[in-house]
Amino acid sequence: MNFSGFQAWAGRRTRRFWILAAVFAFVLLVAALPRQQESGNRTAPQPLRPPVTGSASSSAAPSSSAAQAATASRAALASQQAVASQQALASRSAAAARSAAASQSAVAARAAASRAAASASASRSAVASRSASASRAAASRAAASAAASRSAAASRSAAAEASRSAAPRAPAAGGGCEPGYSPCIPLGSGDIDCSSGKGNGPRYVHGPVEVTGSDPYDLDRDGDGIGCENG
Repeated sequence: MNFSGFQAWAGRRTRRFWILAAVFAFVLLVAALPRQQESGNRTAPQPLRPPVTGSASSSAAPSSSAAQAATASRAALASQQAVASQQALASRSAAAARSAAASQSAVAARAAASRAAASASASRSAVASRSASASRAAASRAAASAAASRSAAASRSAAAEASRSAAPRAPAAGGGCEPGYSPCIPLGSGDIDCSSGKGNGPRYVHGPVEVTGSDPYDLDRDGDGIGCENG
């Protein structure tokens, strides 16, 4: 039962109570009327009887007044009881209304707290998901970059190896060596370049090579006495 339904129920109970109180008061008044008539009949003068003395008349009048006072007292008591019952009912209705309002407020507060907790949990989950996605993407990019670097290094190594394999060897003329280099670079015709460099040959040598003379083929570009340092 909600608050408005409870108020309607309390209003119906209040109206019913007042109707019953009015009926009870009416019954009390109706019950008091025969007693008043009876006491009036007892105090009425009888034509065949001798006239009553002053003391008898005075005793009959107080009896009727006492009956009326008792009836009025009972009616007042009934009215007071009805008012007290109405006040008690109103107090109980107000207390029930306050309890219902407090219960509704507590339910609303719990619902709001539950929604706030759900929202916070969803926010934390979203942040964690975005962070995890970003971490996975960064790891994927790093792995791809490393793979690309390894592939490029492998390609360069393979190209250098192919160049060295394809480089023609200088024909030996009587087993002689080019002067000024160690280890021996066999004598031959044409220019000599490092196999790791960009020269166009036609002869290539795989370094490092120590330059012991004049370095006619310019294998030691930096002049530190070692030629073809990178192979």
